[in-house]
Amino acid sequence: MKIEMQKLAEGDEGEWSKAFPVLNADVRQVLEWKLGISKNDSEDIAVEAIVKAIDHFPWDSEEKTFIDFRYFTICVSKGKGIDLKRHNMAEKRGAGGVLNLYDEIGKKGKTRIDFLFANSNVRALIEEAELIKAIFNCKNEVLNESEKNFFLHFHFFGESYGEISEKFGKPIGSIGVTLKRASEKIKECLKKKGFEKPNE
Repeated sequence: MKIEMQKLAEGDEGEWSKAFPVLNADVRQVLEWKLGISKNDSEDIAVEAIVKAIDHFPWDSEEKTFIDFRYFTICVSKGKGIDLKRHNMAEKRGAGGVLNLYDEIGKKGKTRIDFLFANSNVRALIEEAELIKAIFNCKNEVLNESEKNFFLHFHFFGESYGEISEKFGKPIGSIGVTLKRASEKIKECLKKKGFEKPNE
């Protein structure tokens, strides 16, 4: 299914009806699998994150594709999910409130995240999105099927060695060895793509 960026930038309803389910699935996978956020909370965060990504994505860049926008949205949602977890942890510890990036400040309804986006954070999010995109490309280019599965389920779904072992019917001792080999291949691939410090 092809989604045209120009039509999205123009607010085409038909194009957004195709794009939104894809973005929603991406975001909820990260929130629920990677961050362990409940389904109810992830529903709310997903919509808010997509709206925030729409507001701050550099639509005027002709080089950006829908894949770029997907990864940008994932990065925005991850930040929003982490913010929720910080808030929940503070409440559990009785530490009182924490600075919420989405609280309104000032008289114009601006939030902290708006002020961050207005400065250097958009560039950082774009760079993070580009790195995630490159990692997924490398995963498909250089890993065999077992390495792909283990890498994805460990690093992106947050599953343990034991869970991966049970899911794929492999000895638990082989999981770490395969993951190490996969990570080395990914790092080498990223270096070839121009990411000089893929560890950071």
